[in-house]
Order: sequence, then C-alpha cells, then structure tokens
Amino acid sequence: MTLSTASKAPSSRERIRVFVEDPELATGLDPEALAAAEQITAPMLRVPQGGWDFKADPKRLNCHLGLLVMDGLLLREVLVGEVACAELLGFGDVMRPWTGASGEQASIQAESRWEALEDVRLAVLDPRFALQIARWPQVSATIVDRALIRARWLSFHLAVCHVVGIEKRLIILFWHLADRWGKVTPEGVRIALPLSHGMIAKLVGSRRPTVTTAMGKLRDEGKILRSDDGAWILCGAPPDDLRSVRGSVGARDPRSDLGGSEAPKDPGGE
Repeated sequence: MTLSTASKAPSSRERIRVFVEDPELATGLDPEALAAAEQITAPMLRVPQGGWDFKADPKRLNCHLGLLVMDGLLLREVLVGEVACAELLGFGDVMRPWTGASGEQASIQAESRWEALEDVRLAVLDPRFALQIARWPQVSATIVDRALIRARWLSFHLAVCHVVGIEKRLIILFWHLADRWGKVTPEGVRIALPLSHGMIAKLVGSRRPTVTTAMGKLRDEGKILRSDDGAWILCGAPPDDLRSVRGSVGARDPRSDLGGSEAPKDPGGE
C-alpha cells in the first residue's frame, strides 16, 4: 500500500469483504455474480477517534477508486482564512482525500482538516479491487452515484447557509440529518451523532455562540431536545411548507443571523 496516515496503515491481514458489509453496492447483480462479488476483499484502513492527518502521494493513487466508509463518522472541515465549513461522512460514503489536496493551482488557498468523531473503518478500493469489479459496470456506476450523492449533500448545505434565521437553518439541518441517521422512537426522531455546537455551527455557516443561543431557544420550544446519553431528539413533524424558507433564500442579510427586521451592528455577523 502507498497510503501513509496518522492512523493504522492497512495490512494484508486486515481485509474487508466489501459486498458483504455493503450489499447495496451489489444491487442488480444476478445470484451467480453476487456470490462471486461477496468473495472480493479490499484492504482495511482503521482511523481511531480524533484528528486524522491523511498523507499520500496522489500520483501513486491515481488508479484507486477511493476510500469507502464502512463504520464510524468523519468530519471534514475546510478553512478559508478564518471562515470554516464542514461536512459529515458516514457509512457508504466514497472519498478521495488526495484529489486536489495540494491546491497548487488554486488562487485562494484553503486548508482541509479531517477528524474521526468515532472510530472509523475504511475499505481501500485499490487497483486490484477496481480490476475485480470491472466485469460488473453497474457496481462502478453505484460507486460514482455515491460520489454524486455526497456532492448533492454539499449543495444542500450551501443552500441551508443562505436561509435567513439561524433557528430555521438548524431545523432544516437536523431533519436532513434525520433522513440518514435518524431513528423513530416514542420520544421523537433520535439522531445519535456526537455533534458539538461548534461542529453544528460549521454545518450551517454560523458561529458557536449563535448556535448555542438558538439551540437553547429550540429546546425551550420543545423542537430539538438532548437526551441524557447525548443524542438529539427531534419532536413533532418536519416542516411541510418551505415556501417561507424559499423566500428567505437569497434574501439573507449577511449581517444578520436572527431573521428579524433589525440587523446586528456587528458587520462580521454570521
């Protein structure tokens, strides 16, 4: 392997039966092909909880399809100057951290940071894996779909960041997270994600103090609660009429994060 990271390097003795752990990748295969696919393995890369310093030579990874998240949760943070935004990656997401990592052709430099919010297992879709699945084009198409779904997630986050009113942004974000990570319980929709207010702020294009104040208001209104074990609980139903939100998108005053008629005097805002 050519990967060099601050995590445990993949070993020939640690391999993942990708199609067994992620059967959706094999959707559309006939029984005979599925039986063959389930025997295919890929090297496994473990990332312990904490900061992840990914380092690799992009030229030696051109033939890799990417890294497939099998377990755990990753946070990718991008910083442009003092401004930070973030995305969450979980089971089934495909990423290529080495693509464009050098930023040599970028006019505006940005810094990318990775953090494992939980212990993470990654399947390394190396050239051997790529050759083995070449006989099933639908599998390659599904991997491409995964990358496009991630791009659409990022587009959604961009749209959320243009909604006026931090409470609206938080409600939209949490119901969007619930679509993927939520579980319906008698108390409400439970989202067991280890997200701090600082992380949430980066997901909605705000600042931590603003998010803390807004989360307190939503808690008092009984819309987003926190369980004793740290999970988030969404109460009630998701917004069924986003016309008012649509009207807010694009009309946002960059000085205001309150959604009111008066903008704060601080031009830094959110």
